Amino acid sequence: MSKFVQIFDEKVVTVFSCPQDPTYWSDVVEVDDEDPRYIAFSTMLQAIGDPVSNSGQPDSVSSSQSNTDRPS
Repeated sequence: MSKFVQIFDEKVVTVFSCPQDPTYWSDVVEVDDEDPRYIAFSTMLQAIGDPVSNSGQPDSVSSSQSNTDRPS
């Protein structure tokens, strides 16, 4: 599936679902899901949106405390 992305410094900075008016949105190109620039952008967004740390626990829970240790 193709997407329309704005490229700055060879990196995706914005994603659109349809073409944009170049008068207002410069450097917008159409890419597919396999474009390495889009993959890098998508991966970065997924990492930012993932509240679970590498330990498998949310960042606000210490490694010595699990969900079963909390009062209900």
